[in-house]
Amino acid sequence: MLLALLVATAWPLADPGAVQAVAPVKPVNESPVNGAIEISRTHTLRSSAFSDEDDHLHYASRWQITNISGDYSSPVFDSGVTTSNKVSLTIPHGILYTNTTYYWRVQYIDGAGERSHWSDETSFTTIASAKPITPVNGQPINGAVDMALNPTLTASPFASPDGGATHGASRWQIASDSAFAAVIHDSGTDTTHKTSITVALGTLCSSTTYYWRVRYQDNYGEWSEWSAATCFTTASGVIQPEASAPNRPVNTAPVDGAEDIILTTELRASAFGPDTSEHNASRWQITTTPGDYETAVWDSGVDVSELTEIRVPSGVLSYATVYYWRVRYQDSFGRWSPWSVETSFTTLPPLPPNGPSNITPSNGATAISLTPYLESSEFSDPDVEDTHSASRWQIATDMLFDEVIFDTHEDTSNLIRLPVPPNVLDYSTQYYWRVKYRDRYGMWSAWSLETSFATVASQPPRQPANIAPADEAANIASLTLTLQASAFSDPDVRDTHVATWWQITNISANYSAPVYDSGTDTRNLTQLTIPAGVLQYGATYYWRVSYQDRYGNWSAWSEETCFSTVALQANFSATPTEVEVGQEVTFTDLSTGHATRWTWDFGDGTTVQWTANTKSEDGRLTWKYHEAGNYTVSLTVSGPSGEATKTRSGYIKVSEATGGGGVPFYTWIATGLLIILAGSLAAVRLRRR
Repeated sequence: MLLALLVATAWPLADPGAVQAVAPVKPVNESPVNGAIEISRTHTLRSSAFSDEDDHLHYASRWQITNISGDYSSPVFDSGVTTSNKVSLTIPHGILYTNTTYYWRVQYIDGAGERSHWSDETSFTTIASAKPITPVNGQPINGAVDMALNPTLTASPFASPDGGATHGASRWQIASDSAFAAVIHDSGTDTTHKTSITVALGTLCSSTTYYWRVRYQDNYGEWSEWSAATCFTTASGVIQPEASAPNRPVNTAPVDGAEDIILTTELRASAFGPDTSEHNASRWQITTTPGDYETAVWDSGVDVSELTEIRVPSGVLSYATVYYWRVRYQDSFGRWSPWSVETSFTTLPPLPPNGPSNITPSNGATAISLTPYLESSEFSDPDVEDTHSASRWQIATDMLFDEVIFDTHEDTSNLIRLPVPPNVLDYSTQYYWRVKYRDRYGMWSAWSLETSFATVASQPPRQPANIAPADEAANIASLTLTLQASAFSDPDVRDTHVATWWQITNISANYSAPVYDSGTDTRNLTQLTIPAGVLQYGATYYWRVSYQDRYGNWSAWSEETCFSTVALQANFSATPTEVEVGQEVTFTDLSTGHATRWTWDFGDGTTVQWTANTKSEDGRLTWKYHEAGNYTVSLTVSGPSGEATKTRSGYIKVSEATGGGGVPFYTWIATGLLIILAGSLAAVRLRRR
């Protein structure tokens, strides 16, 4: 029935072609407020209303409580996926301790199976002291006299500062002194007489003052303080009738030495006798050591209900164990019989747990993530009070589990819910899974019936980007430049870059006849040095790139970018540009582009040619002019991409050569004449004196 219900309410299977579902909005912890104190151990946690952008309904929630902030690896409470407690959860009894700080969070799940982020963790501190409030003696009133020998003692109603606590048991004591040094009646832990008890006949004597008190125990096992003792005095002149002690009872069932006895067996003893009194109470004891009842595994105390037969409570006995037991009877005068003669029985061996059922993913589910949660049914065992101690989970690629890819072995943490770790599952693959349970006795269940699921299809890599050369880069000198693209990126977990496809064209957006096409290139993944012979100078090229992942998916092509190689341009310089006839002029080639031939025309009717083999390493040559004048010089360069010429008109200015260090001859003649004339004038002046 449970499996049918879960199948009927299973999450819809993902449609590979549908729009990706959106996770619910992250919930908010509302109550208790963050940092709240004095919180009940069974407080109701509350969170914000469910919200989902794609309008899915609130399918389930998951609640977690821990005592270590931020650490939910071993929470003190994990609700698992609950479809009942969606926005509020009452903490079960027995989970929390008093005066302890706890941290909690909640996660929402929508009808498509999408999970929200966990709510932000908040904390609260439980009530400091959860002892029940000390009871108050009611009847008889303090100092009462002329009381009967079987009075009824009553106390105040149970109360506790912990709002989630209930009255579990009481303990009543009657003594002949106010210090309770001489206790004549002690009920022990009494789960029947919680706020009142009738004292059995034979317990009290006439004309005697007694003191009594009581204390309460809550359902957590916490005891209150003893009530303030009050006293009463029994009536005088009351004489108890003479009666002999009851006959020794006889153990009748289980028979002595019985085997395969269930853990909640019924103990039976012979009828009460003699008939001179009534059967008022019995006391039953069980031990594992013959004759030793000081450390009995169970003692009923004075039981006024189960007189000749009693059902052993669950949790007392263990499997495959020998036990010994006895009983004695009390009559209406409070007299006890001798203990029955001890007999034994052996409990049955434990049975393995019931086989679990696979719940989610549902059988045949598709488009499952690579890190899903596997969930199975609640633990169930034919043995009473048995508990779930471990699980073993297996995932395989075949339904016979010959190819097991994941095995937890003994897992004591993930009992009915397992998060599949990363790097276990692959895309577009069908898997089979199963689980089995272990009980506290080490017994393993059968494997669950295997079910299958298929993982989500892989997605293509993200579109790469052209990095270098920059878009519209110009005057690139090298014809074997390196293209650089962005790093590989893929939305699929664990995906890798296995190949790249590079294309270069000289017509924008037209790659039908590219000048270069790498095809599937497994070596040059994010950068490519263009082979020689592909590019030419003075041209513009366009390029793009696509990435392939290990599943064979190709990304979209990168956005096209372009670059231009340097054009063939002739250029040169000379130094000096003004010389005399016969002086040297140094010419330097400054041309750009890929040239294979250079032709110099110096304007004096002569030319010089270079080839790639004859050109000087520094691109320089010297030249002398033999006649004065202004000379126009040109350089023509040619190569695969064409021809270019640079002409400089009247570039070199050549003057006549000078003598004597460069001073013209006519200057020397004029200077000589001046010297002679100056000498003659000097001689004339001397004669006149």
